[in-house]
Amino acid sequence: MVLLSDGTRVVTANHGGVVWEHDLTTGQKRTLLRSRTILCNLALSPDGHVLFAGGGDPCLLLDLGTLASQPVSCLAGRQIFCAAFRGNRELFACDAEGNLLHIDLHRDVARIVVRGPEPPPADQPYDDYDGAYHPHHRLLAVSADGRRFAYSEVGNSSRFCVGETSPERWRQTSSVVGQVHSLAFSPDNRTLAGLIVGGALAFWDAVTCQKIGTFTWPGRRPSALSFAPDGTTLAVGYWDGTVQLWPWRALLDAR
Repeated sequence: MVLLSDGTRVVTANHGGVVWEHDLTTGQKRTLLRSRTILCNLALSPDGHVLFAGGGDPCLLLDLGTLASQPVSCLAGRQIFCAAFRGNRELFACDAEGNLLHIDLHRDVARIVVRGPEPPPADQPYDDYDGAYHPHHRLLAVSADGRRFAYSEVGNSSRFCVGETSPERWRQTSSVVGQVHSLAFSPDNRTLAGLIVGGALAFWDAVTCQKIGTFTWPGRRPSALSFAPDGTTLAVGYWDGTVQLWPWRALLDAR
């Protein structure tokens, strides 16, 4: 899910290969893209003009002005489970093997920044439900200025790393309260938000990695989050298909 620059429209995708735009003021939606591939994650360029749609092969770039789409050739053969823009022509992404990739869209080149874990030995099969080896569960987020990069450890982990993209310096932290399943930087580049399994939303200082606040929704199951470009609003999506807009900064200041 991504929140568009005007703060009134949200874009979502589904496993059927359809990308929708939802108008939060009228409740109407329109189709932006129909694809034959599974689409399970979206990323919006900082200028708001290009949408990356990842999941199955091929991954796609969608021009939101013309609605023209094109495949990302350098990702052919890879399944991408999460992605985030660094500038308008660069991406960081995580593939199905847990590799963190840097993608130069201008040169159409992808390189591995952090390698994924080794799979378990063939004679020691893992349990799909025990969380022991799920490389594609790695999360990532990139700050709007492209200087900071956060990624989670593989598997259903509460630990993640935050650091500078150049030079690569990392600081490890933990959600403490549970497994992280979504991360996003605020537009001011200093705050990192994350959804915690069980229904909590946590905020950390992106420089010190100290937690600065946690909110919970009893009985609700948040599944996605996206900051508005103006930095004052946070869109939170839920498993039941609803979306709420939160004045996150005012709520933190009021605590």
